[in-house]
Amino acid sequence: MRHAMRRDLRDVRIGRYRRQTINTREHQITGVNDSESYGIGVRTIVGGSWASRPRAHDQGRGAEGRARSGRLSRAAKSVQRRPIELAPSAPVKGTWMTPVIRDPLEVPIEEKVALLLAANEAALKVPKIRFVTSGLQLLREVKTLLTTEGTNITQTFIRVVRFQRDCRRRRRIPEFRRKLSPRGQGWEYVQSLDMPGNAEKWASIAVEKLSAKSVDRGATT
Repeated sequence: MRHAMRRDLRDVRIGRYRRQTINTREHQITGVNDSESYGIGVRTIVGGSWASRPRAHDQGRGAEGRARSGRLSRAAKSVQRRPIELAPSAPVKGTWMTPVIRDPLEVPIEEKVALLLAANEAALKVPKIRFVTSGLQLLREVKTLLTTEGTNITQTFIRVVRFQRDCRRRRRIPEFRRKLSPRGQGWEYVQSLDMPGNAEKWASIAVEKLSAKSVDRGATT
């Protein structure tokens, strides 16, 4: 705690992220990416001014980070009208997680691929559909907040994105893309979409849209 005498440490934020993307086209996998990353941000009040130290987890940069936070604090102090004084707050401790039945990132990749390929197969049965792509984008984000007042909070967010793209022909490709906004739900949401069961219907809508006659442009002012 040698540096606590010189700096009023206020909060530390830790973010941990796992992202997974799976893409398929017709009967094959076109890409799988599974990555993890994390970051740490430290905010302090130095001499009545805010200072921050992002990437505080980098080894060998502790002195450099402290010097940088001091420079930022002095720069802020030169323009602020009065020192920062935070109102007292009671410490909070707890955890929260997106309510899910099954974490989509823990579902075997083989199961996800099988679902996508089954949806592709169903879509290809529709006349005039020449090729189709589908995919999943999954995210688990864990955020932790620690403060000198004693707050210790961890939140876990889980998001799912599904998309499917149906195309009629290979040249001058018209396409119909169905992409849902990210949903804070688990694998049960993906299963509720019944992608293999609905793929034929979605592909039929794509054919109707892509085969429809263009409207005549009216007069403009």
